[in-house]
Parts: sequence; structure tokens; C-alpha cells
Amino acid sequence: MPEKFDALFREAEGEKDKGPVYKFKKLIKTPEGKVEREFVSVCGVELEVNVEGRGTQFGAEEFEDFALDDKTVELLKIYAKAIKLNQPPLVEGPTDIGKSKVLEYLAFLTNNFLIYQSFSGQTDVSELIGKYVPNTEDARKTFERILAQKNRGSLKLETLAIIAKINAEKEPRGFTKEECMKIAELEGLSLDRAEWVWQDGTVPRAMEFDGGNGAWLYFDELGAAEPQILVKLNRVFARGMKRIEITENGGREVVGGKNFRFFATTNPPSYAGREPFEKDFLRRWVYQKVSALGQKDFKARLDFAGLRNADKGGRADIFGRPEINELLNDLIVSFAFLAQDYLDKIPKDPGEQQFRMGDFTDALRVAEYLRIFGADDLLAVLRDAVEFYYIGKVDEDKQDSSNKNVRKKLRKILDTALAAKDAAEKLKALLDNPEIVKARTEIKTKLVAAAKRAQALEKGLPSRRPRKEDSVDSELGARTISEVTGRTPDKKEVKVNLAELARYWNTFYKDNKVTWVEPIPEDIKLTEAQATEMKRQIEVLGFDWPVIIPEGLTGEPEYEEVEGEEVDEKTKKKVKVKRLQLKKPAEHYKELHELMSEGYKGKTLYGGNYGEDGGVGASKDKRTGLRIIMSKQVQEVTEDEKLKLTMGRSIDDLEAKGGIFETLGVGGMTEAEYLIFQRVYYKETGKHLDVKLYTWFAASSRPRSGRVPCGDWDPGDQRLHFHSNDPDYQNDFRGCRLAGSFLL
Repeated sequence: MPEKFDALFREAEGEKDKGPVYKFKKLIKTPEGKVEREFVSVCGVELEVNVEGRGTQFGAEEFEDFALDDKTVELLKIYAKAIKLNQPPLVEGPTDIGKSKVLEYLAFLTNNFLIYQSFSGQTDVSELIGKYVPNTEDARKTFERILAQKNRGSLKLETLAIIAKINAEKEPRGFTKEECMKIAELEGLSLDRAEWVWQDGTVPRAMEFDGGNGAWLYFDELGAAEPQILVKLNRVFARGMKRIEITENGGREVVGGKNFRFFATTNPPSYAGREPFEKDFLRRWVYQKVSALGQKDFKARLDFAGLRNADKGGRADIFGRPEINELLNDLIVSFAFLAQDYLDKIPKDPGEQQFRMGDFTDALRVAEYLRIFGADDLLAVLRDAVEFYYIGKVDEDKQDSSNKNVRKKLRKILDTALAAKDAAEKLKALLDNPEIVKARTEIKTKLVAAAKRAQALEKGLPSRRPRKEDSVDSELGARTISEVTGRTPDKKEVKVNLAELARYWNTFYKDNKVTWVEPIPEDIKLTEAQATEMKRQIEVLGFDWPVIIPEGLTGEPEYEEVEGEEVDEKTKKKVKVKRLQLKKPAEHYKELHELMSEGYKGKTLYGGNYGEDGGVGASKDKRTGLRIIMSKQVQEVTEDEKLKLTMGRSIDDLEAKGGIFETLGVGGMTEAEYLIFQRVYYKETGKHLDVKLYTWFAASSRPRSGRVPCGDWDPGDQRLHFHSNDPDYQNDFRGCRLAGSFLL
């Protein structure tokens, strides 16, 4: 028995020096004789590469920043062994260690499709097993909206009673056909002509995926689920994870295909909203605890991210010297770990936000801050960055157990880290290098020139384009490019002539009565860097749809902090909490909504969450100013391969380190931008965007709740529909319209 077990993880002969991950081919026995097949060796575990059916949704470009450090190798070993043994791993570990990314990497290597199921306090068994839905697209979407309401507060009492009855039953099940029809009737959904059909949940969908071959099923944040849902998951395990009987669908038996595998991850119980699992539940998994990144791996990833950015043409190394970058990264990591050790000893106040100084995302932000602002006194800039990203998280009046101010103590910890690393002396020695002195002088000259132009604008003097003698290159804003051309991956030629574009959009805004914005100048130009990026978006991402958003299209909402009371779920006691309240809606947002929906048959529908967040004008946009937005002109997100990658992803997924936004180098649209894209599409085609699916407005947020707005076109009532959801919310029918932004 031990020999057979060890043989699962034995390296191929002669392949020991190829690193932890490599592909190879070998002959295997089949009923038809010996056949050559492709395998991937993952830390000594041989996994066969899937060559049938649809294959993976991931591309090689998504793993350019993937570092095979010790923590990654640890996770790879866990997943690879579980895949080989066909046993379900449950990996518990803190955020930012790579639990999800490593699994996606393995799905890519082995060419398997990965289906996601995220858990929260609102996840119910019907998401896992399935439910009945109307067979018409618009009715199905409306019914999905009813069931997807997280707070359920706007539902009829009779509907809530049906949900409560199902949740109280011992045997786990979803809604029956009759219950679905009753809920639709109670909520006023007219379905006279619709038939009800069964729609599989994520579990049977993964088991029967791709003609019965099966897919990988990933339970993300399993510990965030309600305890009763975890109990109901026993139904999935009851028959060895390969078979499940769906009683709600006439007792139909679903059998998992040969490629079906099951994975789960969770944060530790110490995280907010997490509880320890029951031991009977835990024993069904191959439970593995993985610790946070150590300082060595943390710094290795930080250095690696900088090198990868350099390969892509970014400013990875300050003054072109990687040793400066590595020294500064060492200081960032040293401070973060010392600071976290200190904060771990301080009791948390009731209602205090949970965060960790060892968050890898913040370390990346500090490194980027240094690369952007670090032209002169680097240690002073480092202090400023630490203040901005770390110390600012702590209440300015918070004290530790010794009655010392925590912010002041954190600043002393930074001083200690700098002294321990001899930072000032080492940095001085590096900066005295003649090549670096020359680079610093050139950058300082450019910054002085940029400051003079900014002062001229502040005084109301006529602005001018930078002249040659200003020595301002594309990196700092010289605008010389008036046209960009390129061919999309499907060989479509795209030409963006800025003067023609300005004339087109001036006419559009005039015809649509957007009278409060200034005309777009016809002499607008791009920097060389912007033109290069626009060409990349055309030729790599297939973006073929440029839209100009004028300055002042919408204003910014004003919020104020108010104090109130709410009941703490754990203590059941009232606690004082501070909440943001909309003081003044963003100027022109309501007017823009009305003008961009003028002439439609139905009046725009604003969902419950959207209204609770403050309604129209409550969205805060991440970008403002005169800008070009590039996107892909398709009616549905699923019509384009790159956009399709966003389907079923939450905002947290999209914005995560290594997520789609970072991988593709673009983001999403603001709510205002979407209104313009939706309107111009209708004007040019007579059709509407997102008739079948929803899309996130990822570049906007609702500050009162932290939700993110989203929308679609309701074909039944012929109207726009806007609502909002938490950033961790996932839905198989929701994606995101990717967009690149170019500030003019």
C-alpha cells in the first residue's frame, strides 16, 4: 500500500532538474494499446492534461505575474495531491496567499474548466442544487432578481414565510416548482405565457459540464456560509461526491464526469463573519491549514511583481536600479510585519474595522507610490506612503494597553525598521552613483516644468502644449499623437482620429440635450504612452469602441458621517455605529439618467438596494475629467472572449491581485459612462446592450453601503434597470464591460 501511494507523487525519470512545474509526454496503456499523452508534473505529482471538450477558460497571459515561491509551491502540492487522489481539499488560510490563484493556475495547466461558487450569509441551497425558473429570458431575469435579494427586506411576507419554511426543514432542498410559481405570483410577476423549467445549480452543472466530462467546482469563502447551509452540503457528500439525487427535479440522478473535482477555501475563524466548522462536517474534507506569507516570500513576491511590471514596459525600478527597489521593498516588508506584531497585542474596539498590515495589496501600493513620487527624498516619500496606506487605517485617538497613541507608536516602528536596515546609509551609497545622479536630475527638470504649467493653469493663464525645450517626454505628459490605428485579433481595422472623434461626440451631446458641458476641443492629443496603450487595447484586447466623456458630465456626491445604533449579531446588544449619509446628490446625474432614457417605452427601474443607497446621484465615480473610454462593441458580454472572462465574477474577484482587471490592464465603466455607451448603441443600431445579462459598473461605488452599481436592459418592460450589490456578490448571469481610460 505505501509503495502504491508514493508512486502517485514520483517524479518522471530524468525530469528532476526542471523545477516544480513542467510538462512532458509519455506512453500510457489504453484498451486500444499504448497512446502518447501529455502530462504536467506539479511538485512531483503527475497530472494528465485534459484534451477533450471545452477545456479551461484561462489564458497564459493571466499568469505572467505568477511567482513560484515557497508558499505557492506549498499550495500547489496540496491541490495536486488532492486532484490525483480525487479527494476534496478544504484549504484554510488568510487573504493574499494565493489560494484561488494557485487553483486557477492548475486549471490552466491541466486544461480544465473551473466553476466558482462563492459563499456568504445569503447563499441558499438552490444556488448549489438548482431551482425552477420561467423559460422566457426577460421573465427569468426578473425572477432571478427576486431570489437574489440579499436582505429579502422588500419581499412580501408570504414569500418570506415560504423561504423560512424551507430553511427550517431538516432535509436540504431548493424550491419546488409550485413554490417558485407561488413566489412569482406573490411578487407580482406576470407569467401567463411562460413555462417553468429546471435550472441546475453549480453542483450538478459542474458534474455534468461539457457533455458529461465534468468540470472543477470551487467553493470560495466556504466559512462565510450560514451553518444551516453547511449542514445541507452533506447532501453533496452523501454519495461519494460522484452522484447526487435532485429530489426537486423528479428524483433525477446526476453523475459526476471523469474530470469532476471538488475544492474549497476559507479564511480562518478569526476573520469577521466566520465560525469554526463542525467536526462532522470537517472530516469529510482533506482539511489543510496554510499560514500567512512569511517575510521571505512576501518580499520575493514584491520584488517579482516589480520585475514583471518592468517586462511589460512599466516603471518598475526607481532610476532604473533594481537594487534601490529591493532595498525599499525590504523596508516596506520589515515595517509591515513589525507593525502587525504590535497590533496583534492590542484589543479590538467594538465595531472596529478588521485589517492586516501584512496585506500584500497595500505593499504593492506602497511600492507603486515610491515609483511615482520618489524622484527626490526617497525615505521621506516612503514615510508618506506608509502614513497613507498603513497608519491612516488606525483611529487617530486609539491607544494601546500602555495608553500610548497607536499611530505614534507605528511611526516609531518605522523609524526602528529604517535604523535596523541602515536605510539612510545604504540609500545614500546607491544614490551617489553617477548614473543615478544623472537620472534624478533629468526627472527633477521634468517635474519643475510640469509644476510651472500647473501654476499657469491655477492663475487662469492660457494653457499651452509642452514645447520641445520643456524636455517633457511621454511619461510626464507630452501630447503629440492625434491618431491611433491598429487591428483587433479578429483582423478588424480600428482607426481613432481624435479630431473626427471630437466632432462626432460634440454632435452627440448636443443632439441629446447635454447642454451643461463644454465643447470637446478638436485639437486634443494623446501622449506617446497613451497611444501605445490604446494600440495595445485594440490589438490585444480587441477594443474597437472609443467614446469621449466630457469634463463635468456629472459632479461628485457629498456625504456626511452620522451616528446611529444597530444590534450586534453576536452580543445581541445595541452598539453605536457611524454611517455615511448622502448629503447632496452628484450634480447632473439625475438629468443625465433622464436624457439617456428619453423616448424609451418604460420608465427606468431602480432596484431596492440602489434606492437604499441613495438613489440617482449617489454613485461616486473613480474617474472624472475629459477622457476617452475604449471598450468592445458587443451587445452581450458573452459575445467576446475577453469580456466573457468576467462572467460569474464578483467585484472583489475582478479587482483582486492577479484578477482580470490587473491581468488585462483595464477596468470597468462608471455608471455615467455606461449610460452614454448604452444610448449611443441604441442610436446606432436600434438595439440595447445587456438584454440577457447584467453588467457591473466597476468604476463606480455607493459609499453609503459599499455596494457597487450594475444594470441591464429589461426587454419585457422596455426600460433600463439599475441596482447595486455587495462587491463580493457573484451571479452566473453577471459580467463586466471592460474599459480602458485615457485622460485628455
